[in-house]
Amino acid sequence: MLHPRTPWRAPHLPAAIGGCILTIAICSRADSGPVETGPSPRTFVPPTLGLTWPVATYEAESGRLSGTAIIVGSADGSDRSVGDPAGEASHRQAVLLTSAGDTVSWVTEAPQEGVNALVLRYSIPDAAGGGGATGTLELSIRSHSGATPPHKTLTLTSRYAWLYGGVMDGTKLFNVPANAASYATASTPTHLYDEIQLTLGLALQATDVITLEKTTASGVATIAVDFVDLEAVPPPLPRPTGFLSITDPRCGALALDLRQSGSVFDGQDDSSYGSVFNTALGNNPYNPASDVVDAVIPDGIRAELTNSTIDNVWVEHTFSGIKTNQNSQAVHIAHSRVRNTFADGIDFYGSTRASFISDSSARSTGDDGFAMWAQGSTLAAASSSNRISDSTAQLQWYGNGFAIYGGTEGAITRSTAADILNYPCLLSNGSTSTFQITANICSASMCRGF
Repeated sequence: MLHPRTPWRAPHLPAAIGGCILTIAICSRADSGPVETGPSPRTFVPPTLGLTWPVATYEAESGRLSGTAIIVGSADGSDRSVGDPAGEASHRQAVLLTSAGDTVSWVTEAPQEGVNALVLRYSIPDAAGGGGATGTLELSIRSHSGATPPHKTLTLTSRYAWLYGGVMDGTKLFNVPANAASYATASTPTHLYDEIQLTLGLALQATDVITLEKTTASGVATIAVDFVDLEAVPPPLPRPTGFLSITDPRCGALALDLRQSGSVFDGQDDSSYGSVFNTALGNNPYNPASDVVDAVIPDGIRAELTNSTIDNVWVEHTFSGIKTNQNSQAVHIAHSRVRNTFADGIDFYGSTRASFISDSSARSTGDDGFAMWAQGSTLAAASSSNRISDSTAQLQWYGNGFAIYGGTEGAITRSTAADILNYPCLLSNGSTSTFQITANICSASMCRGF
């Protein structure tokens, strides 16, 4: 086992669930406070539960608005409508930019001094017949000294959002609404949001002002802004001796610069836009008639692994993010992010044993953010001794934040789930397994689930 299992001392509370026994150990920690904490009303900084990376999220509804920009959604977080820019946003609120000159801006707080990269979560309308549209948004920064660095024009797309069909079933979704006509919910979209990542070209200082502006050249009627993440991104690691570059012909990756950032693999392009894979219209493996994009690349990483480490990996726009196959053991997944997928985020599948997920994030996934399964034919082959710690599930548009489907001696600790659209923050269900479920849930925060 990669990491010794924590000795649990809390009393066990058995409860019958799904025809099996779920055993939960309830622990307490002095530092397990509420999830909404931060140095000011404008900033959300992850608390002591969940990710431990120094990433700060600035919510759009807490920014400064100008023009006709408006906040949508109720302040109490009760708006959870599918296909609605507020219901599918974090904290169930977003800002709509509808006219040229509309802006949302934030003042950089002192704890974020030195950050040099930004992630924007946004939504723009779909094309009239589906398939995605393209728009632009202007990013500007006014420094505390009064200097104004050059603006950046961000290219936004809805190519990987706006799915139609079985809204409560992630296997029956279509990118073109006409293809979903057989479903009663065919006209109701889901998965409205996508993200863009970029380096800023400078290190922000306290009191610097970040502004996003809709202009006459935006090309779309509305732009919904959910939040921006700010973090300090180090220089790329040098290629170790004896290793191949991913652009080497023997690896088969394509070095495309579809966002015209001047280079590739720089944080401004992602795999779905061609940096690693050809963009393709593929088949959903669970529904061959579906036209869901990128399903020709079913999963970001999927393999039977032993004594393996997956560290500091970012996966987007694939079917599942990271999934271990049957009989995997002693796998450690750390410091990794899965975003905007059509299925699971990070999944210990089948009879994976003695494996560990730590300091990882699953956001806006089309099935469970994190899952542990037990589907072995015998108890000896079932899932056992798997752990998830210091991880964050957020904004699952289908599926649960964390899920345990059978197995023994599982654990979820110091983790948090929030803004789950259709399902619970945490689900334990033994219907897929005839075996006892034993799981320790310790210092976990659940917020705005179904």
